[in-house]
This record gives sequence, C-alpha cells and structure tokens, in this order.
Amino acid sequence: MKALLTCKRSGRCRIVITSTVSGEPPSERSLRSKGKYGEGGIRCVRSKVLLEELERELPSGSIRYSSKVVSTEDEYRHLKLVHIADGTAIKTKVLIGCDVVNSEVSKWLGFKPSSFTGRSAIVMDLSPSLCGFSGKALYLL
Repeated sequence: MKALLTCKRSGRCRIVITSTVSGEPPSERSLRSKGKYGEGGIRCVRSKVLLEELERELPSGSIRYSSKVVSTEDEYRHLKLVHIADGTAIKTKVLIGCDVVNSEVSKWLGFKPSSFTGRSAIVMDLSPSLCGFSGKALYLL
C-alpha cells in the first residue's frame, strides 16, 4: 500500500491510498470529521510551538530534554530520586517522559520486555516544510 498525505495552506489534510498489490484505482479520504462540537480533523501543529505553550504553564526549569534516566531511588515519603546520565539527581513526585521500550523507566515501572504482537502502525513525522503548508507531500510505503 502507498499513501500520499497532502496539506493545504488552511491546514486541512487529505490522504490518497493506492494498493501496489491489487492495482485498484486510488481512493481518496478526507481527514475531516463532523462531531458533536463542530468540524474536526487532522491539523498540522508545529511541535516546537506546542511544547513552548505547554512549558509556559510549568515552573521554570521543570522540563529537561534529552535526559536519560539511569536509576531511581526511594526518597522520603512519596518522593523519588531520579539519577540522570549526566550525573544530575532530581528529587520528584512526578516523572513524565517520552520513553523507549525496555528503558530504565520501563523496568522501574515493572513493564515486561517487549515482544512483537503481530500488529504494526505507521507513524508520521511531518517535517517543517510540510507543516509550513508549502504544498509538498509525504509518501508512506
């Protein structure tokens, strides 16, 4: 299957799906929807802008990027001491992360090692040129 994602200047996106096996003509799908609260759908959001907006709501210095957790220790009451690869130790009640499978945090949480479940998905990383509504398209194979 081959899919072509296009975004217009308005931010609206559509996807054209073509089967490379069956040879059927391409089908086009709108990514818009109408729901209880009006029109919705997929919109392009610049990650940097989104993160900056979310970061404004937190105390300065609360977010650390590109940090690898190497170990954790129990601290007083409900606190944890989180050791970072750069030698920093952070005392915290809450740890939120974009974590990878089989990481130290996954082990700490008691997650079992990963295994293939027979399911797969396509994850798209839309480049700035695409999100800038330049009319370019992203191919998924």
